[in-house]
Amino acid sequence: MFFNKVNTYMKKVLFLSLNLLFLISCKYNNEEDLYGLVSCDTSNVKYSLQVLSTLQANCYSCHSGTAVNGANIKLDNFSTLKFYATSGLLVNSITRTNNSMPKGSPKLPNCKITEIKAWVNKGAPQN
Repeated sequence: MFFNKVNTYMKKVLFLSLNLLFLISCKYNNEEDLYGLVSCDTSNVKYSLQVLSTLQANCYSCHSGTAVNGANIKLDNFSTLKFYATSGLLVNSITRTNNSMPKGSPKLPNCKITEIKAWVNKGAPQN
């Protein structure tokens, strides 16, 4: 009887340990980490296609309209966004060399950062 209880206990410990090991192995935060190198074409980056959608999805919750969490930095006004882009503040923020943006979220995928850098390097046009 004693050995049956020990055997049952050991099975439970083994089962829980294997499940915990499986869960710990799931650590990927973005597509690039999951699937490896993703093709990133930056030859024709446009504000209206790539940059705006990235900002809307990752930045606007704190940095637009009446949002109060973004230190009064509004990126939904193009002229203000262009100032942050051409001054280097936008790229510094998203590459985590200055601030850690998006705050409380995983770092932007490398392709999104590369697209924004390419757009900034072209003078941050409103295209």
